[in-house]
Amino acid sequence: MSTYEKTIHLEKAEVEYINNLLTEKAWESSFGRSDIIDVYSTAFSSYGHDVEVDIKVINGDDEDSGAWIDAVLFDSNGQEIFALPAYFDRLDGEYIFELDGNSFIVRVVGDR
Repeated sequence: MSTYEKTIHLEKAEVEYINNLLTEKAWESSFGRSDIIDVYSTAFSSYGHDVEVDIKVINGDDEDSGAWIDAVLFDSNGQEIFALPAYFDRLDGEYIFELDGNSFIVRVVGDR
């Protein structure tokens, strides 16, 4: 069918900080267990599909587990439609969601 694309532009230092948490399997001590460290969102409302993507950085459960990425596609009522498998590598990159034969691609870049 169709492919829809959005880019989330972040500060380079912020992306490096999150990537370091992910690659070092670090636990952010200023947050509690499984707390949301940050959320990056974008909406695809002008394409005939009212959906939103949240890319959440989640703190580990304890000091022995690192942060991870939870990328989720929501409908216009805030109901979860689809969640990608947990990401443990990098914040920046592409997150691809499929819905009714359409692809929703969110790119996260550290270019500011």
